[in-house]
Amino acid sequence: MTSKMIKSVCLLSVSLFFSVGSLSAQDNFASRYALGLNAGTTGIGGEITTNMSKKLALRFGLNTFGYNDSGIYDDDEPSVSYSGDLSQTNFSLLADFYPKNRGFKITAGVYYQNFDISASAVPNEAYTFNEGAGNEKVFTPDRLGQLDVLVTYPRKLMPYAGI
Repeated sequence: MTSKMIKSVCLLSVSLFFSVGSLSAQDNFASRYALGLNAGTTGIGGEITTNMSKKLALRFGLNTFGYNDSGIYDDDEPSVSYSGDLSQTNFSLLADFYPKNRGFKITAGVYYQNFDISASAVPNEAYTFNEGAGNEKVFTPDRLGQLDVLVTYPRKLMPYAGI
């Protein structure tokens, strides 16, 4: 997700938050639902909460984060071109139980987590092994090859429990 998209999502979420907050209590929507924004290790996002009773609330949330980088690392031989992408999106469906209505709650539910990291690195120049030792070996970029990495969660759906 690009920074422009993240800014658009934040602006939309803030405008929705203030729109819902301006509804009158007689609409009953504002007294049963709440919208919130959040930012943390799971990205930037928001959630909607509905009160089922005085002791039970349901929450649905969405968070997303994206980052990419590319460049040339040339601190040592050989120089290496690299690129990498991180993308993270998760959805949550949680139930909050308030046993005594005093700020303490027990939460249970599920998260759908889509987390991917992909990266690639390619040498730009040859590498000489044992340089100056008499038994030098020169490895060309095509012989050194390319390094590709992909990191994902094997299970996308995960249970959640919290206090």
